[in-house]
Amino acid sequence: MSKKIEMAGKRFGRLVILERAGKNKHQHILWKCICDCNTNTTVSGISLRSGNTKSCGCLSRDTARVMNTKHGMSGAQEYNTWDSMVQRCNNPKNTNYAKYGGSGIKVCARWLKFENFFEDMGKRPEAKTLDRINPHGDYNISNCRWASYTTQSRNMRLDKRNKTGINGVFWHEKLQKYMASIRVNNKPIYIGLFIDIEQATIARHKAELKYWSKNGNL
Repeated sequence: MSKKIEMAGKRFGRLVILERAGKNKHQHILWKCICDCNTNTTVSGISLRSGNTKSCGCLSRDTARVMNTKHGMSGAQEYNTWDSMVQRCNNPKNTNYAKYGGSGIKVCARWLKFENFFEDMGKRPEAKTLDRINPHGDYNISNCRWASYTTQSRNMRLDKRNKTGINGVFWHEKLQKYMASIRVNNKPIYIGLFIDIEQATIARHKAELKYWSKNGNL
């Protein structure tokens, strides 16, 4: 009870804490806050204290509007890439926040300013998008590159639902078989069902040779 009284009314950026709101799946304490823009939002105490979350998301939008008038690249593919990166890491209301900011992935301080991001990464090559070399690492110049969808598919973090430890090979509980699939140009392709994991793994490897080598990415 004392913790609630101590935290209520405290300000973090544009947010003022109203009351405790339970815990998230990581057992981090959550706090109901009201933003200066009069929007209610729920944020973990860790995000508030670390400074990762300073508003309901309006701060990023307001900052983006200001920068648009300076760099004149609003609507450019590089700007859209930057904005998506910042939103999924810093905005708890973003649909992808749980996979990125919510799981601890951050945007380096330098890249919170679009001009710095563009200076480091340059123009986006055709048919390539932003990719983290270490899929568990943060967004920064040493861990990012422009890469094809195929390269990104090969570099994806292992799906949390995947218990086999092999990308593209899943155990299908209902059918009691191993299912193999592959992503090509960001689209999933079903390979087949297999009795044992070795067959599924071989089929997945053959698919990599068939689809990825043809696209010049092996």
